[in-house]
Amino acid sequence: MQYYSLNTSSYSAVFMVKLYLTRILYMNLLPVLENCST
Repeated sequence: MQYYSLNTSSYSAVFMVKLYLTRILYMNLLPVLENCST
């Protein structure tokens, strides 16, 4: 049971990190895409 809860918490942590990195990349790429389109 302890292993299961540990595995779940690490999975959610990985998900949060991926979400955070994706948001940073998106915020960095958005101005570049807008500059290219104009």
